[in-house]
Amino acid sequence: MGSLVFWDEVRRRRNHFFLVWIGWLVAGPVLVWLYSTIFPVVLESATPFLALGTWAAFWFYIAHRLTSMKCFACGNKAIANPLFLMRNAKCVSCGIKPADGESAAGLPPNTSLERTRER
Repeated sequence: MGSLVFWDEVRRRRNHFFLVWIGWLVAGPVLVWLYSTIFPVVLESATPFLALGTWAAFWFYIAHRLTSMKCFACGNKAIANPLFLMRNAKCVSCGIKPADGESAAGLPPNTSLERTRER
């Protein structure tokens, strides 16, 4: 996986994370309605909790997809948590940023770059 492809995938998965987060406003009422039609009146008070649990499970799955990505350069875990802006994005292992990877793409093969982690 190349640098541009990797950072585009990070951006796409990060956007999905935030869209699912905001998507509760739409998905919540739909899930409550769905569960209230499926379950009998006795379990009516449990339907909001089931809806919230369903949405939260999906949100945690989307967050795990983002945070489990491997860096294209070092092969280690790249993203520490899903709450970040792309201008601050960098690999937690080697510290490579989207701009670093784009400039490294034009180098000849077998050329190594020394990357220092920003602290």
